[in-house]
Amino acid sequence: MNQKGFVNILLIVLVVAVVAIGGYFVFSKRSIQPGPTTSPVATPAQKLSEPVGKWAIISVEENDIQVVSEGSGAIIEFLNNGTYKTSGGCNKMSISSYTTSDSRISFKVSGSLRKCANNIVEFWDLAKVYSYGLNDKILLLRYRTDYGVEGIFKLQES
Repeated sequence: MNQKGFVNILLIVLVVAVVAIGGYFVFSKRSIQPGPTTSPVATPAQKLSEPVGKWAIISVEENDIQVVSEGSGAIIEFLNNGTYKTSGGCNKMSISSYTTSDSRISFKVSGSLRKCANNIVEFWDLAKVYSYGLNDKILLLRYRTDYGVEGIFKLQES
């Protein structure tokens, strides 16, 4: 075989090998990229169009640690007109509004803010709620603080 033909064949084999190796790395990196992160709480089985009614807080968790147990008699009442009112808890809250869309909920919070003692519901965290869900008459309000703490208000229909 002449040398010029051998060099051409070797060059073609080399180019195919480089393309194959490059393609392998591109496709293998795509397949191992992580998907979107999910909340540690199970996705609710049923979506709630409007959380109208009275809901008693039964617990509050932050980073999977229960910080409020039995809710200390705190209640959130969602009214038909897109407003809510709270009772119990340590902060005096004004009647404020909320909006929902699919499993998203947004609260407007107003009232007088003060530091709460341990095991007392802190309603100011409602302003940080980003999603909600309903499962067996339990309403879950998921929130994230400015410091990256993940929390869940767990409420029961009353």
